[in-house]
Amino acid sequence: MQDYGSSNNAKKIAPLTGKGVSSVEADKREVTDLSGDGFIGTESFAALIKSMRLTTFGRGKKRYIRVRTRFLWPMDRPLIPEFAENGFTWNDILCCALHADMRLVEWYVYHTVCYSQKPIPAVNAFLKKIGAPIQFTKSKGKADKITFHQHSKAKWWFEDDRWQQLVEFCDGVVDPDNPSDTWTAWSTYAELRELLICMHPSTKDRARFKELTLDFFVAYRLRFSLPSDVNHYVHHLFAHGTMIMDIWKSIGAFMLQAFENLHSDHKDVIQKVCHH
Repeated sequence: MQDYGSSNNAKKIAPLTGKGVSSVEADKREVTDLSGDGFIGTESFAALIKSMRLTTFGRGKKRYIRVRTRFLWPMDRPLIPEFAENGFTWNDILCCALHADMRLVEWYVYHTVCYSQKPIPAVNAFLKKIGAPIQFTKSKGKADKITFHQHSKAKWWFEDDRWQQLVEFCDGVVDPDNPSDTWTAWSTYAELRELLICMHPSTKDRARFKELTLDFFVAYRLRFSLPSDVNHYVHHLFAHGTMIMDIWKSIGAFMLQAFENLHSDHKDVIQKVCHH
């Protein structure tokens, strides 16, 4: 068990066995509290995780033991007055799976290209070749962040081995027995997103979702290691996704696209009429 709460606990490791549990209450593993001042900081996260790999040798090959722990992320920050004064608590907070998926895939594509240092013209030629719904632009010497306005553009990458083609273009041919960190980062999210956007996940699915949020975060940080690479939804899924799934039994069932269709009405009525 790795306690992330303090760098002094770096050797506190024990392998975990067995399959996922059905609820937080049923999980008898030690809980790691990240609320203290001893948290090691995001700059050293990748180094810490790499040091956690338990290596054994047999027949001339390295074998790695997976280590998984559960995180307790305290929700003690006060809500804004508009929420708190009307009876809302942190247990009423949800995450829109549709927007989470769109924003996360945007960053996956963007980081994969930028970390590869491939020339933008070559990247765009490759994207055109595979029929990608995007092209990169460049300003101030670096690629501009891409944005998806339809969920279909995010889903597109998980059809017909498209994200795999992007990774192979950026990293080279992938060895199935030794996949690159980029491949691992994509594949862990590919598995997680199936449960993120699922309307009615089973009890087993919900338990698996909790395990995958950690796998996803570790794989993401090992590949995309800058603190600024941790966008809102990476944090949201890792820190709060387990709590949300436990309370609401689904995240995919509570997408906000219908609500956001009212934005145009809001602009017409509130911003244009009430402000004049």
